[in-house]
Amino acid sequence: MTGTASSYHKDIFQALPIPVWEEDLSRVAEKLAALLRGGVVDMDLYLKDHPEMVREMAGLVRILAANPASLVLFGVPDQASLERVLRLYFVDAAWDSFREKLILLSRGGARFTGEIPIRFPGNGNAMARLRMEVTAGHENTLDRVVMAFIDSAAPMRDADGNIIGAAILNEDITERHRAEKALWESEQRSRDELEERVAERTAQLSLRARQLARLTSKLTLAEQKERRRLATVIHDNLQQILTGAGFRLDVLEGRLGPDLSGEVAKVRKLITESLSVSRSLTADLSPPILHEAGLVAGLEWLCRWVAERYGLTVRLTTECPDYEEREDVKILLFESTRELLLNVAKHAGVSEARIDIKWTQEDCMAITVSDGGKGFDPDTLRFETTPLAGGFGLFSIRERLDLIGGNMTIHSIPGNGARFILTAPARSAPAAASDYAETEGEANPFDNDASDDDAKAHDKFRVLLADDHSILRQGLAILISGEPDMEIVGEASNGKEAVELARQLLPAVILMDFSMPKMDGVTATRIIHSEMPNIRIIGLSMYEESDRAIAMREAGAVDYVSKSAASHKLLAAIRGE
Repeated sequence: MTGTASSYHKDIFQALPIPVWEEDLSRVAEKLAALLRGGVVDMDLYLKDHPEMVREMAGLVRILAANPASLVLFGVPDQASLERVLRLYFVDAAWDSFREKLILLSRGGARFTGEIPIRFPGNGNAMARLRMEVTAGHENTLDRVVMAFIDSAAPMRDADGNIIGAAILNEDITERHRAEKALWESEQRSRDELEERVAERTAQLSLRARQLARLTSKLTLAEQKERRRLATVIHDNLQQILTGAGFRLDVLEGRLGPDLSGEVAKVRKLITESLSVSRSLTADLSPPILHEAGLVAGLEWLCRWVAERYGLTVRLTTECPDYEEREDVKILLFESTRELLLNVAKHAGVSEARIDIKWTQEDCMAITVSDGGKGFDPDTLRFETTPLAGGFGLFSIRERLDLIGGNMTIHSIPGNGARFILTAPARSAPAAASDYAETEGEANPFDNDASDDDAKAHDKFRVLLADDHSILRQGLAILISGEPDMEIVGEASNGKEAVELARQLLPAVILMDFSMPKMDGVTATRIIHSEMPNIRIIGLSMYEESDRAIAMREAGAVDYVSKSAASHKLLAAIRGE
């Protein structure tokens, strides 16, 4: 010890069993002050960029005193030797600790504790805890700084506050560092194993999610397939038979006397009512327009259907581009929207609702069904698993949408209406061009007045029947053949055959069914009208929706008649009346 330390305290200093020494860092303090005056603002960054300055300041350190334990630890005979060789025992990592000590001193710090690696003679490298404390009153000059290798220590001071020794406990922490390193490596292995298990489980869950999505899609399509099958049975058999019976009844009525007209009217009423019930059942099972014209057209039909059946006026707005529809998504969104509208009609207590269709940035379709009715607490529906109106049910809607990557969001407050947002994935695609568009500038061999001339020559309306139901064609043939100014020149069972017969026979009128196999009536009408514009085409369908009439007229038809309409309306359409 130096200065005014008593002989007693010096004896304690010398007798301490752990390395303790006192340093003079006054020249280091002067160097740091010079750097600060020279414009160094960030001492940490400066010393990292100038490692040679760290080593230079280490050479400015002087040893004032060292106890025997220090000399033994470093293997030197005296204090002067310790000052000369101390830096040699610093491994590269120890310079980081010395730099941190310099940064602390440049900021006015007086205490420092850190772990540093030291190359001890005969013992190899080891980790040691270094404690530094500037003696009180020497903070500016740094000419008295006590250093010790310790695990915990408390400086011993005299009555004037001078450090004269230390009560310290020294501990070689090398083994602790090894244990800490082993613990870190074990934790790292555990983390790696956990991440590997998480990744494996995530992959399994992702696979299960994809499988569930496929199963959901298959379930939706299977349900709709069965619905369409039942609707087709009703449409292709029962409705056609009823319609054919109606045509035959019209023929029979002309042959019977007035005495039986009342009975004929009763039979016609039964046929009409049966057709109405069967059409309603077909629409409930699977609206044909949904599959023929797409989701938006199907929802437009749904708005009319809800208005007619429940008196609920629904306003529909859409901001969707043309896109290639996924069949399962189209069906799910349609049925879900129908379920929500039924809930509005039965529970909301309002006469109006809205459907807003938008396209999201994630290539998803979002359908919002909203009303200003009674509203409800969405939490009460959290565990609902049964349909409110005999359809999908809210739980089923949400579950099925989730499984295909969509979702259903519910916003409602009792007394303030409700808003349901259905979102489902779909990919936008340009609208497909017609496969049957006429080539610009191509000569049209049928662009002439032959059909008109032919009709005038025969003085009869030459009619081609195009319908895929033989019973209906037979009924139409009987009805038309009974008219003196009409004759049947051919029959086609599908749209493709209708186009071919129109080219061969050049009829004056074609009765074109809307829905047919191989080629639908709209496409066949478009082709025939583009090639033979003088042929008058009249659209036929079991359904009376304006969408079908508009589609047929846009394709080139001059009229559109329901198959269930009175016979005189069909005959008048053929004559152009």
